[in-house]
Amino acid sequence: MLEDMVLIWRFKQGSADALRTIYEKYRDTMLTVATALCNDVNTAEDAVQDCFISFARAGEHLKLNGSLKAYLTTSVVNRIRDRHRRNRHQPVGLENIDAPASDKENPQAVAIGNEQMQCIASALAAIVPEEREVVVLRTRGRMTYKEIAYMQNVSIPTVQRRYQSGLDK
Repeated sequence: MLEDMVLIWRFKQGSADALRTIYEKYRDTMLTVATALCNDVNTAEDAVQDCFISFARAGEHLKLNGSLKAYLTTSVVNRIRDRHRRNRHQPVGLENIDAPASDKENPQAVAIGNEQMQCIASALAAIVPEEREVVVLRTRGRMTYKEIAYMQNVSIPTVQRRYQSGLDK
């Protein structure tokens, strides 16, 4: 948290290195969350890129009330929500999920990993969006119930219920 405060201060002073460090530090987490929410790597990458472009443009006018991680994750989740609203009439393709990059030399491991990813994607697609979002933010984004509650503008017990209900389903 202290490191993030220093990075934000340096970023507001115009440091390109600080922006690059922030991007490198949070890119993978944001991409993981975005991919899990929309089940499309290209859309997830676009959302993360849009998020960082907006963040970079904010510059010295940036105002954070919480953690940098929560701010960036909220930003990417909101972009995914907006895309879902715009494309609500179009079905989300779960068949486009890529196999894990590791173990490419072991075809059996790749096949098993791909099958597991398909199962997880199908399970996530079957639950309501609010529960899916909580499960993804908690498990993949490693956010606290409090951070998720703030992001979704609901109470912590509501987030806990959504999380448990999503896991149960």
